[in-house]
Amino acid sequence: MCVCVCVFVSVQPVNWRKKFPEADPLAIDLMSKMMAFDPRKRITVTEALAHPWLAQLHDPALEPSAPGKTHTHIHTHTHVCARVCTHS
Repeated sequence: MCVCVCVFVSVQPVNWRKKFPEADPLAIDLMSKMMAFDPRKRITVTEALAHPWLAQLHDPALEPSAPGKTHTHIHTHTHVCARVCTHS
């Protein structure tokens, strides 16, 4: 028998500027975009590499991309679900 157990959690955005007040504002901007809770709103790797904070390190000629896309299913709900299975 399997039972789905859901726990609702509140996801509040982190104020990275408050956590790291001395950090470069561009670094804070990039981190905020990378740490977005909803993966649909999260910055892509290509966008992150083109971000101004990484400009000195970014060289598109040395960063080949694989063709196509990789698909990963991630729940974007604001709750955590786990399936509990017991075998009798």
